[in-house]
Amino acid sequence: MKKHHLYITFGLAATFIVIAGFITVPQEVKRNVDTEKAKKVKTEITFPAGKLYISSNAKSFCEGIYKYRHDFWKPEISYYEESETGYLDIEFEDDRDHRDYDDADENEWIIAFDRNTRNDMKIEMIAGESDIDLQGCRLDGFEFVMVAGESKINLRNTSVPFVEFRAVAGEAEIDLTGDWDNDLDAEIKGGVGELTILVPSKVGVKVNITGGLGDVDAHGLHKHNKDYMNDLYGKTKASLYIDITGGIGNVNIRTVD
Repeated sequence: MKKHHLYITFGLAATFIVIAGFITVPQEVKRNVDTEKAKKVKTEITFPAGKLYISSNAKSFCEGIYKYRHDFWKPEISYYEESETGYLDIEFEDDRDHRDYDDADENEWIIAFDRNTRNDMKIEMIAGESDIDLQGCRLDGFEFVMVAGESKINLRNTSVPFVEFRAVAGEAEIDLTGDWDNDLDAEIKGGVGELTILVPSKVGVKVNITGGLGDVDAHGLHKHNKDYMNDLYGKTKASLYIDITGGIGNVNIRTVD
């Protein structure tokens, strides 16, 4: 009887060892990037799936913590400078045909930028959730591509002159409130299910909406043909021009003080 229990114990131990061999332990990489002679930086981020967090509280130009369970999602980070312009690329190498993801994969990138360096930023998120808070940063441009997922983007007080947002599916909120030192041209395209745009109450705003859209809720803006404008449009030093096209579902435009 004792031998029988002993065999069972060894059998369970062996099974546990085999199963453990197939379990990938989460890994973490920390990497900081600082500028040398660059007066501005062009940043490109390609995120595979999971949770992407970007903030504007870094002490150096870019500080990142990258957590991943699978080696094919290990971030590849490169930076170089040329003619007073820096080039930062944060991407991954995954050549699989199918990329299934669930929360157990624990893929998470936490990236912070400083607010003083001029930054022209392009982000592509294939799937997942993103919370991007660049409030107060000096942005020369901002481009965001989302294949599927949910995104919250804060561009408050950036005075970014150009914004492009493209999505295939999902939900998004874009905050364009705050003070503006210059005009903004924003292009929003794609098949987002729910889109919310926050606009400032003290800056002229004009929103042009075309395409196969769902309901439009633009409280505080007046409709004229396909345009939605506030009372300050054409009367302030800076103006926001927002062009929305494509198969976007419901569009909510909120005016915020």
